[in-house]
Amino acid sequence: VSLEKYGRLVYRNGLRADRPMIRAAVAAFERSIPSNYSDLGGHARRKSMESKMPKLKTKSGAKKRFKISSTGKVISGQAEKRHGMIKRSNSQIRKLRGTRVISESDAERVRKIFLPNG
Repeated sequence: VSLEKYGRLVYRNGLRADRPMIRAAVAAFERSIPSNYSDLGGHARRKSMESKMPKLKTKSGAKKRFKISSTGKVISGQAEKRHGMIKRSNSQIRKLRGTRVISESDAERVRKIFLPNG
């Protein structure tokens, strides 16, 4: 069987088939074999999507607490500034302003577990 796309010519045993038969043969051919291998069609596309690993999601709590700098360091807010300011000295309160770079051992864990896409 030789098929020309859109059913113009179909020859079986050297005889030209009639038009409805041509359309049916072409439809069956196009369903069975994808014309373009980059466009695999329904079942094959679903099968290829199933084989991918699941996406890693960023922990929503880590989004609010950590930021990765342009050099790859992990920045977080200062600790010990939430309450109990009366018992702390003014110099300590001043030193705890702003953000800090966390230690590299903790930063590795944050990047790997909490911010996989960061």
